[in-house]
Amino acid sequence: MVQYLPALLYMGVAGGLLLFNKAALSSFDFPAPTFVVLCQQVFCFLLCSFLSGGGYLSIKRPTVANLRTTAPLAISFVAYLVTGMIALQKVNVPMYTSLRRTTVMFVLVLDFILEKKHESRTVVLAVTLQVLGGFIAGFNDLVGGSAEGIFWIFVYNSCTALYLIFISRLRRSTEFSSFDLLYFNSVICSPCLVLILFLTPELSALEQFDHWSEPMFFFSFFSSVVLAFFLNITIFWNTSANSPLTQQVCLFSN
Repeated sequence: MVQYLPALLYMGVAGGLLLFNKAALSSFDFPAPTFVVLCQQVFCFLLCSFLSGGGYLSIKRPTVANLRTTAPLAISFVAYLVTGMIALQKVNVPMYTSLRRTTVMFVLVLDFILEKKHESRTVVLAVTLQVLGGFIAGFNDLVGGSAEGIFWIFVYNSCTALYLIFISRLRRSTEFSSFDLLYFNSVICSPCLVLILFLTPELSALEQFDHWSEPMFFFSFFSSVVLAFFLNITIFWNTSANSPLTQQVCLFSN
């Protein structure tokens, strides 16, 4: 039951976040997904700082040594975000969805290469069937798809797999809690996201966005930011309690 709980919580929170993200990004045509992630990271930093300062939560200090240890996690997270946005621009949604389902295979392979983890034949067979199912479902879109788009989705899948594997490795090999990792991740990622914001057209698009004063947009946006914090907690918990592979399977069970 202990192993099932984080997986179930993740799927529940992810479903709620999906609804609010759809409301904020799609219904209101919000043009700056990087800004959303930046706000989520800043909220995480502020909340962890408040809880730690108030004595409600014990979080290690973001020393140079601690940040250096968790840097691979933060780098993979930023790479995961950037390549995801590039991939989505290069392909249509059906192809994107189909090829994203191959991420479980990337997790399986990279977990074996980096962690020397051997999965059972049953797990390998199940993953293979899931990947084949994704290819079959999106076959018509894949035939007419661009090689560049497919390349970027596979890079995105690799970054996703690395992010999950680094979570598992750090939780297993260090004394950092999930809150420590989230806190350090926000410290490193926030400046990177600000830089990305300035290097892309999103900043000018934000200035032209005219729904800031609408209560429904504000509610959706704020809910997205708050739920993202809890989503990240469940990702770290599920990946630590189970495995990166389980986390990725849960992702596509939503």
